[in-house]
Amino acid sequence: MGGALPQIGDVRGLGGMIAVELVTDRTTKAPAKELTGKLLAEALKRGVILLSAGTLGNVVRVLVPLTVEDAVLDEGLDAMELGV
Repeated sequence: MGGALPQIGDVRGLGGMIAVELVTDRTTKAPAKELTGKLLAEALKRGVILLSAGTLGNVVRVLVPLTVEDAVLDEGLDAMELGV
């Protein structure tokens, strides 16, 4: 996801919780707060609940169950990508 989408400035996390930082420019790391809100709204329309985080409001938190099926995970990731 991160390599193909220039809006992703960083992906970090441990275990099932991942944080995706959205930026308007990868070099300056300028936060993309509006894009984050759009992503959350579009994902919700597709049945995926995401949380925003970070002091600048441009981080999306994803908490995936450890027992998630591959097809369900792919569907959720597709919903996130369509929101961006």
